[in-house]
Amino acid sequence: MRRAKPGDSLNIAANDWNRLLDMANSGAVGARAGRGEPNLGGFGANWVYVKNTSGSDRARFDCMSLGSLVFDLQTNARQDVIFQAVAADPAKPPAILLEPIANNRFGRAVVHGLVYAKVATATSASLLYAEANASGNNLKAVAAGSIRLLAAPSVSAATLRPVLVGAGSTSLVHFKNGASSIAAFNTGTNTMTGGVVTKYNSDASGVLSSAGTTFTVYNPNPSSSIAANAYGVAELNEAGVYVALSMGGSSFDVRVKPDGTALQKTTDGGATWSDWATIRSDC
Repeated sequence: MRRAKPGDSLNIAANDWNRLLDMANSGAVGARAGRGEPNLGGFGANWVYVKNTSGSDRARFDCMSLGSLVFDLQTNARQDVIFQAVAADPAKPPAILLEPIANNRFGRAVVHGLVYAKVATATSASLLYAEANASGNNLKAVAAGSIRLLAAPSVSAATLRPVLVGAGSTSLVHFKNGASSIAAFNTGTNTMTGGVVTKYNSDASGVLSSAGTTFTVYNPNPSSSIAANAYGVAELNEAGVYVALSMGGSSFDVRVKPDGTALQKTTDGGATWSDWATIRSDC
């Protein structure tokens, strides 16, 4: 498009007019999403258009998860980027609705940034991270996840909380599995199985101790399950899911330095960092 001069008659193509409308609407939403109108719930956050394909109507501030694109993107990029919004799934990227969306209808959802969100009743007010709650249309407070809770969750009721989507905990976490094994990656359905594990913290000398909180870890190994009570390290992937990097049996065979500078491994059962060799330094 070129700039018009005074006296020019305007003949605007439909695509150009629609693009101008989209830009104007986007700017208006950006202004409303700031502090001037906080009840919209998204404070300048990054949002996308979604189509509710969950099978039921969803309310504002519900948590859903992103599915596949509604329209395949072509090389000319003329198609709108619209995602299917599916039922909340901790194994998929979370999306917080900015408005009520009826089933098979379209609306907006925050995928990154500051927004209000519904958080389920928590088991502890000290859980300051969250993930999509597979048993509800909200977030579940956890010990480690891709979403940061900016206010402590309630232990007595489901509540609205300000959250930062995409600003979760450290990407590498120590864990100990619970009393049940976590099955191997299913190559037939191309899916990972998850299990609830206990988070462990490391001090400056390499000593690990239970943090007393739990989170979900998924097993990417197609040939081996994670044994009951096994120790390991998990990494937060791009979808906001913790995936096991190592499963060390009855003890930790891999450790992460508390300052996040290295992932290290030992073969002699050493107790201090000097006994461990660096196997990855991009932590």
